[in-house]
Amino acid sequence: MREGRRGGLRPVPAALQRATQGEDLRADERTFRGGKGGVEVQVSGARAFCPISQLDLRHVEDASVYVGQKLQFKITRFEEGGRSLNLVLSRRALLEEENAKRAAELKGKLEGLRDGELKGLRDALLRLIARAGLPLSEDDRARILACDDAPTLDRWIENIIGAKAITDVLC
Repeated sequence: MREGRRGGLRPVPAALQRATQGEDLRADERTFRGGKGGVEVQVSGARAFCPISQLDLRHVEDASVYVGQKLQFKITRFEEGGRSLNLVLSRRALLEEENAKRAAELKGKLEGLRDGELKGLRDALLRLIARAGLPLSEDDRARILACDDAPTLDRWIENIIGAKAITDVLC
């Protein structure tokens, strides 16, 4: 509960109460006032502030360009103090989280592509060895299938030309 303008107690909105319990809260609100220090935002009826350093990933010269825009913010500080709430917001924290999520997805896709490329090289090498009529032991097959270095697989493929034995290929 917090003191209202006319002296009565007003309940703190439930969404804001969850912030006191450490829940990650997001506010999708319209900014209404900007200055050199940041922008003010209305969150569930309470006034909140987003410092200029937390508006974007890059340096922001003038926070007034964000006034009137509907943006998402993360509530980074919530303090009840008598008549008012102290809410501090960060848009930068959300942008950093989104970038980290995208980077992880991209990394997964790149690893998938790399694994596919290596599988293709291994398969091509095994087919070329079979076509060349070179006898392949289980140990040599296991060595090829375990190789996860594309330049080595490329070198082994090149070595097939003119090879008389598998030792000429896997050197």
